[in-house]
Amino acid sequence: GLLFFIKFTGLKFRKFIQGWDMKKSLLSLALFCTLAFCADDEVVSKQNDQVWIGAMGGCKLYVFSLKTTDAPVDKLIAKDEAQKELVANTKNLPNKHNVMFAKCDDYTALIDSGYEDSLENLKYDLQTFGNIKPEDLTYVIITHAHPDHIGGLIDGGKKTFKNAKLFIDEKEWDYWMKGKDERTKEILSLYKDDKSFFDHKKPLFNGALKIMAIPAYGHTPGHNMISFESDNDKIIFIADLLHVLAVQEVEPSISITYDIDPVQAAKTREKVLDGLEDETTKIVGAHMPYKSPITLPE
Repeated sequence: GLLFFIKFTGLKFRKFIQGWDMKKSLLSLALFCTLAFCADDEVVSKQNDQVWIGAMGGCKLYVFSLKTTDAPVDKLIAKDEAQKELVANTKNLPNKHNVMFAKCDDYTALIDSGYEDSLENLKYDLQTFGNIKPEDLTYVIITHAHPDHIGGLIDGGKKTFKNAKLFIDEKEWDYWMKGKDERTKEILSLYKDDKSFFDHKKPLFNGALKIMAIPAYGHTPGHNMISFESDNDKIIFIADLLHVLAVQEVEPSISITYDIDPVQAAKTREKVLDGLEDETTKIVGAHMPYKSPITLPE
């Protein structure tokens, strides 16, 4: 494979990155987005081993990669021999576990928070690249309440972001708060007095950067994607719509054991991916081989 060693003076980075061969179309798109991201502001995108930085609608956008893990190929649900062959023969890059962060003049918003054990990495990235301490964050937007997305909300039994308001889908909140997962209830309960449910008909905030929650149910009952849009530029954080990009982009009907409703998750994935093949909307996933926003090939 290819070994990329990128080091910036004065910054201590957590890991080196290893690159492997992938479908040429996806790789070329990823490299394109590494070099530049065209938004309505003049942008110099910075790419290193853990962060992508761009701009849109007068705000800075960040993707923080908090962990790197093997793609969970063994968790895919292949329903027939053709799908099993696809899974077996597809080369997969390791996944980066990504969250997003928006820094605007009037507010700051973190989209998902990673695992409990990646909290220190999240704090480091917020401080180093966003110049934000946990107590300064104004909003946390949660796509869904699996532990790798809400783990960073708690620190020593207390709210990590003590002054932040939480946004979440009402269906997601109700599902977990009425369920039997005590740790999830404990974490969410920390924010119960300072939360709002998504209104899918309007942006979450005022301003040139339009941030919207988009229902993408199936993976969990209230799983959402988060879109960022200004003028003709659009990025969608697809959260857990995909877990093994090289397989599920080709065959979206293949779900994964993490999906609470695999049938609905597959329907949602097929619908969303069909709508993304317009060569303009870029995506970032919570579990994808890279952090840079990319467009999917037709």
